Amino acid sequence: MSILVEGTRLRMVRGDSGRITVSCTGADGAPRPFEAGETVVFTVKRSYTDLEALVEKEMALQETGEAVADLLPEDTAALPVRSYAYDVRLRTAAGEVHTVVPRSELVLEEEIGHV
Repeated sequence: MSILVEGTRLRMVRGDSGRITVSCTGADGAPRPFEAGETVVFTVKRSYTDLEALVEKEMALQETGEAVADLLPEDTAALPVRSYAYDVRLRTAAGEVHTVVPRSELVLEEEIGHV
């Protein structure tokens, strides 16, 4: 899949397919797997102050304790080439909300060819 990860910064070509995999650690630094009944959401906006989400994907929880979002070509194909803000948030089964990946940058680069 064609997403380049640089820390929390993501880069991809507009209109490509890509997979984002997220894991979580507790306050003590120990791995904290995502569990059944929890919801993990990947959200992209023009800027962190915008109200409208351009891409919002509920991430699939894996047996490994990670969460995965598959970006489809249509998720980014119509977006302008530029930088966007994204984050990943967790809602626990008890209703608590935690930001797993705080405000970060997603850079969409221009495609050259079309298939």
